[in-house]
Amino acid sequence: GFLFAIPNLDKESIVVKTGAVLEKFQKFALGSIILNKLYYSAKNKGYKEWIFAFMYQNNTSQKSATRHKTKIIREYALYAKHLKDGGKI
Repeated sequence: GFLFAIPNLDKESIVVKTGAVLEKFQKFALGSIILNKLYYSAKNKGYKEWIFAFMYQNNTSQKSATRHKTKIIREYALYAKHLKDGGKI
């Protein structure tokens, strides 16, 4: 598994962007273990908060964030339109 997180521009928070665990290992709660490791590492380095960016609703990542007592601070929507072959937009 892996977790990608970067320092935020404010230098007081980190942005958690992407995490994944191979399907055959998901039953071992490795995502939670990696997330806990990040939490304590960030806290020991002086970060005051973390931001979980661009999360799908009702998926495993959002459930993990909720377990860590996060709150929604902003919501986005994605829009899509099917482009017909050779047609104009």
